[in-house]
Amino acid sequence: MEKLLDTGKVKSIGISNFSKKELETLLKAAKIPPSVHQIETHPYLQQMSFLEFHKKNGIEVTAYSPFGNQNDVYDAGKEVHPLVEHEIIQKVAKKHGVSGAQIALAWGIKRGTAVIPKSVNEERIKTNFEALKVVDKLDEEDMKNIAGMNGPHRFNNPSKTWGRKCYEDLEGA
Repeated sequence: MEKLLDTGKVKSIGISNFSKKELETLLKAAKIPPSVHQIETHPYLQQMSFLEFHKKNGIEVTAYSPFGNQNDVYDAGKEVHPLVEHEIIQKVAKKHGVSGAQIALAWGIKRGTAVIPKSVNEERIKTNFEALKVVDKLDEEDMKNIAGMNGPHRFNNPSKTWGRKCYEDLEGA
């Protein structure tokens, strides 16, 4: 991937789903560190120390599954109350007159991650985008209350399918 930078075909390198140990190994070997790392992170899986590690190494984080267990393919999510309906999320949403989904997205943005919600529904896409208006409204108390939701619950874990332990050194392994 580093050679592609020289060709001008790509402007930066990104990675996805690396554990901390895997990322440390990559950083030791790479001439050019990744610009971005896409990982599962949401109020149920906050990964604060891993986010700090990224910040210290100049790597941006993109949060996928920002609504946690809303995706039907995550069987593990069925055991946990839906994130956007959680009482803390709903309390903060009511305070600001927005939806639980908008609070989850605004929280992710306010903590410094890019968020990529999945939706094919035009109305949801529009309301997700409106979460940008909520970011500055979240105060310390809101952020502290949401921080208390950390399970940690990882819903996207292919360990069983792949036959190897993934994310052993991260929250929610």
